[in-house]
Amino acid sequence: MAASPPQSIPEIVNDLKELLVDYTKQQTIDPLRPVGSALKRGIPGGLLVGFGGFFLALGVLRGLQLLEQMQGFWSFAPYLIVTVLLAVWSGLLIRKIGKGAPVTNGVAPDSPQSSNDTTTPEPRGSS
Repeated sequence: MAASPPQSIPEIVNDLKELLVDYTKQQTIDPLRPVGSALKRGIPGGLLVGFGGFFLALGVLRGLQLLEQMQGFWSFAPYLIVTVLLAVWSGLLIRKIGKGAPVTNGVAPDSPQSSNDTTTPEPRGSS
């Protein structure tokens, strides 16, 4: 094997710079790509659920305030009822988020994309 001719210092520096940039991309940006695609759906979805909950709670509050029984001394009750409903709703959402399927590289384990094994299993008793 023939030895390669010695490189000049600017060539070595350029190679080192290119190696560091490629390594940094490989270790930081590439692992975050699947997370980015999940966030593209998750952030708008979370905002829509939040706005929907806000407007639903506001509608319930205004509807309860119109009731004749919620006037005078009981004027605090609609606020209390809506606060309790929002707390229950938040708890249910947090519980649902906690039960979500673990995501590996942006693909849930039970999704069709997660199975990379294309081989067919052997039937039992064939050996």
